[in-house]
Amino acid sequence: MDNLLQDIRYAVRSLFRSPALALLAILTLALGIGANTVVFSVFHAVLLRALPYASPDRLVLLWTDFGPDLPQNWISGPEFVEMREFATVFEEIGVVVPFNAGVTGAGDPEEVGAAGASANFFQVLEVSAHRGRLFQEGDDAPGAPATVILSHSYWKRRFAEDPEIVGKKINLSGFPFQVIGILPENFSILHPDAQFPRQVEVWTPLTTIFGAIFGVDEYSRMPRGSHAMRGFGRLKPGVSPAQAQQDMDAVAARIQEKSPNYYDFEGWGITVVSLHDDLVEEIRPALL
Repeated sequence: MDNLLQDIRYAVRSLFRSPALALLAILTLALGIGANTVVFSVFHAVLLRALPYASPDRLVLLWTDFGPDLPQNWISGPEFVEMREFATVFEEIGVVVPFNAGVTGAGDPEEVGAAGASANFFQVLEVSAHRGRLFQEGDDAPGAPATVILSHSYWKRRFAEDPEIVGKKINLSGFPFQVIGILPENFSILHPDAQFPRQVEVWTPLTTIFGAIFGVDEYSRMPRGSHAMRGFGRLKPGVSPAQAQQDMDAVAARIQEKSPNYYDFEGWGITVVSLHDDLVEEIRPALL
C-alpha cells in the first residue's frame, strides 16, 4: 500500500510538471475509450444482439435462385405451396408481400404501409396478439372474409386505442375489412428488402391482395412467374441452416421435375439464409 501511494504521488507530480502533455494524454485516452465504447455498442446492437423474436436462431429467409444474374429472387404462389409440401426440416414456412393501402373512415384518408401475409406467417415468427387474434388457418382460404390486423402504433395513433375496434370494419383501398386483432407494441418486421415499409401499419391475408390483382385467391393457381412473396421459415429444433439448405436443394429438384419447362435453365435453386445473417450481411464488413 505504501508503494502504491508513493507511485500515485510521483505520477501526480509528473503531471503538474508537464500539464500540456498530461492534458493531451487524458484527452487521447478519453477519445479512445469513448470511440471504442460507441463502436462496440453499435457492433453489439447489430451483430451480437438477438433478433426480437422467439428462438431467432431458427428463423431463416428463403430465396429462389435463378442463376448468376438473379441469385436472390422472391417466391411465387405455386413455389410456396410446393416448398411447404416437399420440405421436411421446417416447422413452418410463411410468406409476406409489402404494399401501400389507402385507409378511409375514422379520420382523414391516408396511405399507410401494409403487408399481405399467409395465414401461418405470425406462427412462423411465434407472435401473439395484444388484443383479439392474429391470422389462423383458413383466413387465406378461397372465399374467406376480408380481415385486417392493426399494428399497435397505428391502433394508438388513428383509433386512440379503442378497445372496441376488434370486430369493426375499416376501408382499405375502398374495400371493407374486419379488424380481428392488434399486434404487440414492440413488434416489427425485419427483412433486408429495402422495399419493405419502415412501418407496416395494417396486415391482410395475402390471398385477398392477389385475388384483387390476378383474380385468383389460391396460391397454387397464382402465376408461377409472379415472384413477389418474401419467404420466412422456422427450422425444427436442432436443424442448422446448412441442413436446411440440403433439404431445399432436394425440394428445388422436385419443383424442377414438376415444371421442367419453366425451370429449363442452369442455376435454378432455393437458397436458405439465416435471418440475422441476411440482415447484417451488408454492414458486417464495415463494423468488423
